[in-house]
Amino acid sequence: QEQALGDLDLIASRLAGETATVDGMVKALAGERSVLSLLVGDDKRDDARVNSVLSLDTEVSGARDGYILDRSGTVLASYKRAEGAHLGPGNYGASPYFQKSMAGEAGYHFAVDAEGKERDYYVSYPVRGEDAEVVGVAVLKKSLDVFETDLRRFDRSFFLIDPHGIVVVTNRPNMLFRTLWPLSAGMPPALSRQFGMLNNTPMLAREIVDSSWVMIDGA
Repeated sequence: QEQALGDLDLIASRLAGETATVDGMVKALAGERSVLSLLVGDDKRDDARVNSVLSLDTEVSGARDGYILDRSGTVLASYKRAEGAHLGPGNYGASPYFQKSMAGEAGYHFAVDAEGKERDYYVSYPVRGEDAEVVGVAVLKKSLDVFETDLRRFDRSFFLIDPHGIVVVTNRPNMLFRTLWPLSAGMPPALSRQFGMLNNTPMLAREIVDSSWVMIDGA
């Protein structure tokens, strides 16, 4: 048990290291003067400067994408690292991290793309005007692929789960998108829309509420 706890601390530390760079960089991006000028419609705004800073911050932090969103969640500037290009408009107003930052706080969110099965980490930070009012949000999105690859080096099974108990990152590929405990009634359809096809055969008889020993698939 002590060895397992040590491994968990190591994994948590590794995940924190994976996200720390984008956590810091998005704050710097939100504080960039040219970003504020873009959001408030300043006559002296420099769109080329915004695009340059956005692409640089995305590349240096190892993020997959970067966005500047206005108060409605509409994309005013964006950069997609894989394509090395600035993207067209879009809207992220319903995103939980956006809403968190519009309330004045940093937003953190893990997400799974149901179609591509990509696992990503989003971090956002409010952009404030001269009167400290939130005028927009800076966002960076980072892939968890490298973290999962590192996780596969461990011999024992490890699962990163969402609040419903769905396995979203693991060193056991056959366990991906399997439920750790039974889902409540009505949840499977909603979660299937979010994650795609689920392996809805729970590994445990009930939700984990403490650090007790449990049986997983008979082991």
